[in-house]
Amino acid sequence: MLKTFVKKYIKNSIFGILDQVFSSLLIFGINFYFAYKSQFNEVGIFALIFSSIGIAQILQQAILERPFLIKKNVFRYQIVIKRFLFVVLVLIISILFSFYGDNNTSSVALNDNFIIPWLFLGVVQLLFNLGRVYFYTIKKEQLAFYISFSSTSIIFSIFLLIGPLIEDQLFPYVLTICLTKTIILVLFFRKVELVDSKFISEDSSYKDYILLIFISLSIYLRTRYPIFYLAEYAFILAGIFEVFRTITELVLMPFRPISQSLLTYLSEQNSLKIKKSFLKLISTFLLIASVLSAMFYLIFDIIISYFNLLIDSSENVKFYLVSFILINILNIPFNAFLLSQKKFLYEFLVKSAPAILLVFFLSIFNVNNNIDEILLFLSFVTFIEFIIASIFSVKTLKNIQLDELI
Repeated sequence: MLKTFVKKYIKNSIFGILDQVFSSLLIFGINFYFAYKSQFNEVGIFALIFSSIGIAQILQQAILERPFLIKKNVFRYQIVIKRFLFVVLVLIISILFSFYGDNNTSSVALNDNFIIPWLFLGVVQLLFNLGRVYFYTIKKEQLAFYISFSSTSIIFSIFLLIGPLIEDQLFPYVLTICLTKTIILVLFFRKVELVDSKFISEDSSYKDYILLIFISLSIYLRTRYPIFYLAEYAFILAGIFEVFRTITELVLMPFRPISQSLLTYLSEQNSLKIKKSFLKLISTFLLIASVLSAMFYLIFDIIISYFNLLIDSSENVKFYLVSFILINILNIPFNAFLLSQKKFLYEFLVKSAPAILLVFFLSIFNVNNNIDEILLFLSFVTFIEFIIASIFSVKTLKNIQLDELI
């Protein structure tokens, strides 16, 4: 099974991996730039911007991007426009809340004039991600890679030219990203290729959409809630946490398209064939996770020194982040298996329980500015996800065995 998976899907998803790398490299690069300049305050603000945009991205993934991937009737432009406008409404509400909610964002670092470019960036990001997913659906993954590569390369080139002039101001960076990505989108979508209606299926039930929304929301809450939590105390703390989160994202980033390819592969395979090879699949991911975690453990001290991160217990932080990476990679085959078997309710419980636990821990325990304790909670709830996913996967496999006997 693994040989077929690697041959048929991993090799064909190389453009998907490259697209993921370059689409994420821009945010990572800006975060690392500010962190290297020791402006963790700006890193925290930038993380807060994309966290507020992320709420709308979750909704778009559930009602537009995933239906695109499986060629649902959202390809009809009336449905796309209607649902996209609804996503933009959610974006506006989330951005207004970030400015005028019960936090210190507007009084400390942001003013009302920043709302427009912030909103502009959010809309551009939504359109950009939707465009990339659209290219996947028409089997032109290389075009998704081209728009990610070209936009990131141009933006970084502009940053190199104007960086010495604008110093560490955030507004020119946001404006540059918005204008460049808008021009790239116009150039690549001058002629939209329509999909033959005979390949378009009817929409899923509302129950499926609701579960997909809550699954994405749970993932978002677990990874982004600490940023909002720390921003209440200081953007610098949120910035330091974002640097740690970005570093782990760099390690986990190539596994996103691999996870999607694994989901597609498992969805097309016979359940009995999956059952026979599932243990080998888990063992392979365990080996990969162990190697990458060990490599991260060895270079962590170099990262701490490079960014001049002043933390109280670097050994504890190192252990928590290594555990987080290892368990996340190990969770991939379990999550892909549950989704491939259409166990949306199981997957919702797998993702929601850790998110609820994390919010509960941060609300009950007064961790304040102790980033190491937040990372402890984050690695712990990720382990809880692994336990729950394992239980549901074993249960599903047993049901397959019972079906075989019947």
